[in-house]
Amino acid sequence: MEEKLTKLKDSLDKTIYKDIKFEQRMQERTIDKVYNKRKRKNYTPLVASLLAVAVALILFFNVSESFDKRNLASVGIGEETEEASEKQSVNYLFVTHIEESGPSIILMNLNKETGSAKYITIPKNLYINDKYYEQPMTKESVEEAFAIKVSKVVDVDPNMLGSYIEKNNGIEIINEFDFKQGESEFKEGKMRLTEAEQLVDYMNMRKSDPMGGIGRNNRIASVMEELFRHDELLLDVLNQSKLSDFDKVLQSAQGFINVDEIQFEYQFLEQENDNFVRGILTDESQSVFRETFGGEE
Repeated sequence: MEEKLTKLKDSLDKTIYKDIKFEQRMQERTIDKVYNKRKRKNYTPLVASLLAVAVALILFFNVSESFDKRNLASVGIGEETEEASEKQSVNYLFVTHIEESGPSIILMNLNKETGSAKYITIPKNLYINDKYYEQPMTKESVEEAFAIKVSKVVDVDPNMLGSYIEKNNGIEIINEFDFKQGESEFKEGKMRLTEAEQLVDYMNMRKSDPMGGIGRNNRIASVMEELFRHDELLLDVLNQSKLSDFDKVLQSAQGFINVDEIQFEYQFLEQENDNFVRGILTDESQSVFRETFGGEE
């Protein structure tokens, strides 16, 4: 008993009770409390143990769930500023990371008045105003190249989206033609993707697509359109506690519209390895671009 009391005193000395002396009277009170506890019903320790286990399980699952959410995707710059929230429309930059061939880069305008979500594919190489941009996947590079404002950058990981659909009974897509990618086979028409590997292959395929990277980006946009109707996933992807008015456009838009009037033409650059860089807007496209994304003259 003396040894236990000594250990108790040492422990108390490390807390707010360090300046309190463990006198004889306090010792007697402590011993009385210990004795009285032992006289309680035998099931008390069992209840306490079960309660401790329950609390531990709740904490474990909450931490696990939070970990899963954090790993779905991440956002480059967080929630919109107050200035952006007052606008009629803003631009989001979606960067989907493709392991085989570099990122897919989509610039999307969200208009809360019309409820529209319009997007274009940004080439992996840009040559605008005599400046070369390789993989323009940052807010700064896109703003500089096109003289526009980007409200939010959203990094998308196909593998994490794949994990999400496996846990949530998959998603339905409309595939435009038959193709194979990796171990997955896709038939033309309506089909349901239920496995993570399927979704990743569907989003990644480029070489068998007649439209190349543009076709791949259109598939990525169609997947995001379907997935972003899920409240929980949209909050996870945007890494926010609540949805802004523009985030809600992602949920309610009647289709993500590809502004195919905006075209890029090739520019010959001897100093670049690719020589031909698909990097400048055609004259016809510039006015449409300014109208859609707010670019300067």
